[in-house]
Amino acid sequence: MNITPERLKRINHASDRLESLFWLLPTEARSTPIVAGGFIRQSFDDVQAEDVDLFFEGSAQLDFFLGVLERRGWKEASSSTSTKTLFYSDLPLHLNLIRFAFVSDVRTAAERVDFHCCAFAARCLDGDFRNVELYLTEQAVSSCERKVLTPQNAQSPVRTAKRVMKYQDKGYTMHPDFDALWSAAPRVSDGY
Repeated sequence: MNITPERLKRINHASDRLESLFWLLPTEARSTPIVAGGFIRQSFDDVQAEDVDLFFEGSAQLDFFLGVLERRGWKEASSSTSTKTLFYSDLPLHLNLIRFAFVSDVRTAAERVDFHCCAFAARCLDGDFRNVELYLTEQAVSSCERKVLTPQNAQSPVRTAKRVMKYQDKGYTMHPDFDALWSAAPRVSDGY
């Protein structure tokens, strides 16, 4: 990957945000989730995150994480078959616990997202919020810098259209070959 001073600044900003997020989580649960998608992308866009998507290796890890947070006062904001959203007091950040797909590592989590501009993932190592494994690719960083939506995985046409409109409102444009790339992309569930 070509690391320019501007890219290094954005990567450091993402790392700082991730450290802050992991610092908020109880120590015994910090290493359990894998952060993927928009929370990290928003660091590159330099906008405030409203939520964070958390993946897990399996249902046991998800249940452990949920139990720790509920004992610490986190409350359920909403729930569906694919996610459970938690919030804490007046904290302006919701946690979306992804429960329709489990992943084994940060790379697998990054590869699950729909657009290349969101293909980032991170995990706290050893419970130390300053020790973060960050996965990113040239294509993910480049898509963010250029604000271009390029399909990585294909969801349903309706879900994809909603996501495209959301990103267009944030200044992103569709790749010139978006339709062909979307048609050729691997299919994933509409949950993410």
